[in-house]
Amino acid sequence: RAAELLNEAIDPKQLVASMSLAQIKGLVPNSGALVLPAISSLGTSVFVFTGDTSHDLGVLLLPTLTSRVTAEWLKIFRAGDSALYASAPSERASALRDFQEALLELGKEFWVHFYKPIIEFLRTRYQISDSGPLTVITHGDLDALPIHTALRTRDGRLRFLIEDRVLRFAPGLYSLLAMHQSEVKRKPRPPSIAAFINPTGDLTYGETVEWPLIRSLAWDGASSEHIGSGSATMSAITSIAQRLSQKESFTHLHFITHGQFDADSPESSGILLSSGQGEPAVTLTVLDVLRLPRMRGLELVCLSTCQSALSDVSKSTDEFIGMTTAFILAGAGSILGTLYSIRESSAAVVMSAVYGELLATRSLEHPLDVAEAFQKIVVERLRSDPGQEHKNQAISLADWAAFRPVCR
Repeated sequence: RAAELLNEAIDPKQLVASMSLAQIKGLVPNSGALVLPAISSLGTSVFVFTGDTSHDLGVLLLPTLTSRVTAEWLKIFRAGDSALYASAPSERASALRDFQEALLELGKEFWVHFYKPIIEFLRTRYQISDSGPLTVITHGDLDALPIHTALRTRDGRLRFLIEDRVLRFAPGLYSLLAMHQSEVKRKPRPPSIAAFINPTGDLTYGETVEWPLIRSLAWDGASSEHIGSGSATMSAITSIAQRLSQKESFTHLHFITHGQFDADSPESSGILLSSGQGEPAVTLTVLDVLRLPRMRGLELVCLSTCQSALSDVSKSTDEFIGMTTAFILAGAGSILGTLYSIRESSAAVVMSAVYGELLATRSLEHPLDVAEAFQKIVVERLRSDPGQEHKNQAISLADWAAFRPVCR
């Protein structure tokens, strides 16, 4: 029944129909919930799965969350992002303030119309605590919005939802299952990284600041690899994928380059690599990634590029249209990507800090995953401000809101 409802509500071409209820419930985070919203012009139906064996499926109706509301959110969000990206250096500070104000207002809307009723439903029906983790299958416009910035007033001050619970995201149910299967098959081994650095030659900050910060961490140096500038080509990523398909080697892939999302042709979206011949850069597209050999033992792909976590939002969720899904189906166990254009300085701070947390807890009985590491570094930076204000963090809201952890 759950599979039929999901199939009906989202997209008949989805692979949900071939998944059993036991498989779906096996994807629920411990002590938390798996949330699948299906948005329409009449409101949103939220399908909720928990570990509660006495309930198979919960259905919550959100009449105020219509496709018109999410379209307006997306319009406001994109206007702020575009204005910031297009601003002249002399106008950048003002444009950043305006964008952050827009994000704060949107965060309040995300809470009122989406998260608040879901959390109240989980508390009253399933007795799930206010710190229970959520995994959200992003649907429609929600896939392009930074809904992890949900914000409400608690204990007399503004407080982000991410301060109280881990938020994980997935572009589709099958992608979530694929990440789970990758995790189950993976063998423990020392961390190693293959990094594609500045293929276009113009991202000097990423090459001289972000990569040195990441490289200085506790990697297994003997099996790590740096593919820089003119060597970061299509044949290089194909070679890495072939090696990973034959034997578990690198645990992490990292890309510092430009990204582009093509809303008219999402399968052509991708990240830029070097042509290797002094010619203009070439694009590693969604289709190219899907054609790579399936990689084994790959724990995390970090896409330190613009717009790398976007998928097609013009229709119901499509498992195949977006770089995150493409890398998951190519074998990645998790993804850290971005929803909009990012500053090199913020990418350096966020990426290196997330890796630092992952490596520091790797030997523990319960190491952090990318969503937990992301939550930890965001909360630490929110609390690093003595006034607990949410407009002047160690990294700004506009910086961390860009990043989306996609994981099981």
